Amino acid sequence: MSETDLESLRTAVAAFRDDRDWAQFHTPKDLAMALSIEASELLELFLWQKESDSVRPDRLESVQQEMADIFIYLLSMADTLDVDLAEAVKRKLDENAQKYASDTEAQVLCERWRRNYNEVRPHSALGYRPPAPQAIVPWPGSTAASLETTAMATLT
Repeated sequence: MSETDLESLRTAVAAFRDDRDWAQFHTPKDLAMALSIEASELLELFLWQKESDSVRPDRLESVQQEMADIFIYLLSMADTLDVDLAEAVKRKLDENAQKYASDTEAQVLCERWRRNYNEVRPHSALGYRPPAPQAIVPWPGSTAASLETTAMATLT
């Protein structure tokens, strides 16, 4: 859908509203509530349905009707608040692209981190050596015998 298509739909929805003198009822609050109600009606079509039943062809008309209602209210809200939906969607997609990496980008980032962590700055360069199991020091005041007794009691 091009911006001109979106704008022509917005104009058509506004003309429909104005022909009926409904602008007085189209406050942002009321439009947001209507949008939520229509979205709930869409959800209702899928309630208690198996995944395979939720995409039945005989339901498609009802789903399309509810989707159209949602879109009409969204266009009405955009008109009332003077929001350029196409521009808002583009901005949101850009924000999401910065926030959420694609699978390919995530794989590249993970590989860079792995290489940096394991090759560029390995643990040995930091002087870190994992302790051998026998080198673990008991808590102050405890003896090896009391640690062994506690460990055996925990295992049984």
